Amino acid sequence: MPSTTAKEIRRRVAERAYSGRYAPIFGTATGGAVGSVIDSAYAIPGATADHYDFRIIKIATDAGGAGAAPEGEVRYISEGGYTASTGAFAVSANFTAAVA
Repeated sequence: MPSTTAKEIRRRVAERAYSGRYAPIFGTATGGAVGSVIDSAYAIPGATADHYDFRIIKIATDAGGAGAAPEGEVRYISEGGYTASTGAFAVSANFTAAVA
């Protein structure tokens, strides 16, 4: 019988709890810095800079899987903080460490 991880359960609960305009974003960062997250899968040609205004980004796990910062940190996407050509999101407050 297949098992469901705690991470998958949290993802499903968040999708249902925040469905609609402010639905959470799930993906894998392909780059970033302390003030931004890049997920190239979210590069959407023709989307506007306000497409993801005020949505929530949570760093679920750090790149090394060691529980280091910014794992577990949550930020809002800044107003007009989306770059459609690259899938970059500017956040409202810096993470404590760069997103990789």
